[in-house]
Amino acid sequence: MNEDNRHVEYVAHTRKADKATQSVATHLFEASAIAKMLAGKLDLDLAGELLGLMHDFGKYSLKFQKYIYDAAGLLDPDLDEEESVPSGTKIDHSTAGAQWVYRHLKKFGVQHGIGELVGQMLGLCIASHHGAGLIDCLSPEGEAVWLKRFQKEDTLTHLAECTQNADETVKKQAEDLANEALVKSLLKPLAAILKQPDSNHKIKEFYLGCLTRFLFSCLIDADRINSADFEREEQKDWRRLTQKTNWQEAIDKLETHLANFEIRYPIDKIRRNISDTCLKRSADPQGIYTLTVPTGGGKTLASLRYAVHHACTTA
Repeated sequence: MNEDNRHVEYVAHTRKADKATQSVATHLFEASAIAKMLAGKLDLDLAGELLGLMHDFGKYSLKFQKYIYDAAGLLDPDLDEEESVPSGTKIDHSTAGAQWVYRHLKKFGVQHGIGELVGQMLGLCIASHHGAGLIDCLSPEGEAVWLKRFQKEDTLTHLAECTQNADETVKKQAEDLANEALVKSLLKPLAAILKQPDSNHKIKEFYLGCLTRFLFSCLIDADRINSADFEREEQKDWRRLTQKTNWQEAIDKLETHLANFEIRYPIDKIRRNISDTCLKRSADPQGIYTLTVPTGGGKTLASLRYAVHHACTTA
């Protein structure tokens, strides 16, 4: 920890009700545990754990700490010399973790570029976790936008400062995770995508996007669950994160709902046929399928019907 700022308590969140604080380290470790569990469903627990651990690494910057202390009305004399951030201004606290993960992972599997690909995928998840979705990798002109983000100046991302200020337990855990074992854990799904002999680049990129979005969703859920549970601690007792889903219960409720739809017009019969087709296809092997139906064709409920029945079949 920076000797000049050793007395700063690095805060991730403040609770509105009583101004209690959640430390950055606590949030990172708790979000990491949730992301690890979620990503573990596809045997990608190491990737999920690292994503959760590094997603808010940028909150170790004094600029962010000044921002959150001012916003919550907290006082810390060690932050008095830091310039206040105008209300409404956003502090970039996601790029630092993205840069750290990318730079550490790209060292592995250099010959085939797998480490860099894994670093890019995980880095994109971290860099995007406060936006509306994954950031664009390319501009309309084909410019590598993602690389610009990962090469953003340290004066803007504060990566060096965050690395200096971060809790030793966080840094050690990150170092232990960002290794060849993590890269190898992604080799199987990546090889299945990249070595498809009959697939063109667009199809392979589509599958890579799906895999990245899965990891992104694990991070988003972990971050929001932990943040919400800190704000309302009583919610923790309601969560069933480790409980196996009762798909049959969901199926029964959905089928009861669908049975209430009457066939009064030709469009109703068309919707029913589409829904029944999705039901039949739910017995197909696990894979990625598309449903192309015009507006008004009942895609939402038909695809939901497929999803719950297919999940019950493959669970």
